Amino acid sequence: MRQLGIRPVVPVFPGGHCLSGPDVGWNEIRKHLRDSLRFVDYSFALAHPAPAAPPL
Repeated sequence: MRQLGIRPVVPVFPGGHCLSGPDVGWNEIRKHLRDSLRFVDYSFALAHPAPAAPPL
């Protein structure tokens, strides 16, 4: 990640790693998946910006 210019960030959330319950396992993953994917998308966009559109 550092070679791509992406700063490593590891957010830590309370909860466990069990398979059931409101704040554990897949329920916990689902709560944070959208934000995690946005962060990954943003990080890769910074490392590999899209080329500028040609003038019209």
